Amino acid sequence: MSASKTDSPSPDRVPQRRKVTRSFVLGLAAFVAFLGLALLVAAWGLLALATHQKPVHTTLPFEVAPFIVAGAVLVLYWMLWLEALRILRGRASAAWKYSFLAALSGYFIWAIFGAIAGMSAQETWLSPFALLLAAAWFVSVHVFWIILVRQVYTTRSRPLWPWEKRELREREAEDTQPPLSEDN
Repeated sequence: MSASKTDSPSPDRVPQRRKVTRSFVLGLAAFVAFLGLALLVAAWGLLALATHQKPVHTTLPFEVAPFIVAGAVLVLYWMLWLEALRILRGRASAAWKYSFLAALSGYFIWAIFGAIAGMSAQETWLSPFALLLAAAWFVSVHVFWIILVRQVYTTRSRPLWPWEKRELREREAEDTQPPLSEDN
């Protein structure tokens, strides 16, 4: 009996998948998109502190920059969903394509919509803040990939806090001790 092509997994495919729910994936994508936003705010804050610059110098209405960033976060969320579909279809290899697409889309959203809103080229295309946005999106896609691949393709449980490990060891020790006899 010869083995068919489907019997041997390709190097890009990993057997033995665990099922995850759609709500888990959507929740994870939302969490990681929020993580990307938090990374962005922290990076922008540190850069502004180091360079004594703001992300936007021009006099624009206050809401313009947050709306542009919100649009970039929505695109990041969509990229995370596409990455999840790729992983759930059996491709557990690293997420380079979607990482670069998310980074480029974040950069271009900031640059194009910033230019449309009236920001200068120094604030859009040539801005170090735009590069940090791209870096935050790149990292976010990889964090998403790491968490989802571990959840889908490994049987390991979630990481435990030190006190949870101690409690687990204590319970296991209690289970392995012989029961006390009633004669004592």
